Amino acid sequence: MKKLAILTGGTALILLLFLLGPWSEPLKGRVLSRGETSLAATEPAVEELPGLPGGEPETGLSTPDAEPSPTKRPFTLAVVGDVLLDRAVGNAIQRHGPDYPWEQTGLLAEADIALANLETSVSTRGKAQDKKWTFRSKPETLDGVARAGIDIVTLANNHALDFGEQALLDTLEHLRSRGIAYIGAGANMDEARAPYITDVNGHVVAFLGFTVVTPQGWEAGKQKPGVNSGWDNKAMFAAVEQAKKQADFVVVYMHWGVEREDQPSKAQRYLGRRLVEAGADLVVGSHPHNLQGIEFYQGAPVVYSLGNFVFTDSGVPKTLETGILSVKVEDGRITEMALTPYIISAGRPVRLEGDKAKAVLNRFAGLCGKLGTEVTGDGMIKVPE
Repeated sequence: MKKLAILTGGTALILLLFLLGPWSEPLKGRVLSRGETSLAATEPAVEELPGLPGGEPETGLSTPDAEPSPTKRPFTLAVVGDVLLDRAVGNAIQRHGPDYPWEQTGLLAEADIALANLETSVSTRGKAQDKKWTFRSKPETLDGVARAGIDIVTLANNHALDFGEQALLDTLEHLRSRGIAYIGAGANMDEARAPYITDVNGHVVAFLGFTVVTPQGWEAGKQKPGVNSGWDNKAMFAAVEQAKKQADFVVVYMHWGVEREDQPSKAQRYLGRRLVEAGADLVVGSHPHNLQGIEFYQGAPVVYSLGNFVFTDSGVPKTLETGILSVKVEDGRITEMALTPYIISAGRPVRLEGDKAKAVLNRFAGLCGKLGTEVTGDGMIKVPE
């Protein structure tokens, strides 16, 4: 028996979930397959995204190699934003150990599946690329990520190749060796574009990662390591459609938007809605480095940005406000959502209580309210009937 708690603002909603059997690692669910799809991609600026471009995508998602359990029980998903294990955070880990950033993040381990954006390469090799910010974290920093209960990371972002292709390949190997699944990047086009598909309490769940914010030339090729670019809108939507044919529930993690903006851009809102139309049951975003609101479209939530989670202090207070998004899924649909508020202090998330929690939740509620979504004082997010 596994106990799950969605905790928000000092209140707790205790849910008892019974697992269906012994699950395989690294996920708390049973892995069925890693699908394959082919997307042609180039990378523009986010605000230049047009409507659907022409051209038929090639798709070839694999069929799961095992049948899901005939009995579906509710499952829970925990999602966080950007995780950086370099610079000041890396220095703190070197002093205090790899578990230092994760000492107050028990909700991640309590969820059936936990997902984050890994905003760094992980290697001791490679050469810094010609860009303003380059991150390379030491391999041992991932030990804390694994022990914290993070099952899947997206690498579809503008830092996965900060130290070149070899460092990306090292990142993939270091994740595999610690039992952490990844989406959104790979050693070649097929791997980068493949969804990760797993059985969680009888639900077949597919995870996909895309980025529309990345340097030119970082997209994966047939024999070239890289990230999964979402510039080819039509192909991206087709990949989500194919995943939905295989899965009861589809999660898409997007790297998009404008840094330090409180409101999602027109491009984000356009893509978010189209992804839902294509079959996404939950869309989560990162890159702005601060919280943005949640919009429900056709009953599915588009979480435009969860901001930073484990990250350095940029000197901008709102980039330190963060949280763990907890989602409960029953019979293939979301029935409950909540944000547990945190503040980043010395590079790590610290759970908030009392007035400090209310301040973060009030600001988050205001951002959501502008998108038509209601958030209560304890962080519960109203899900449409």
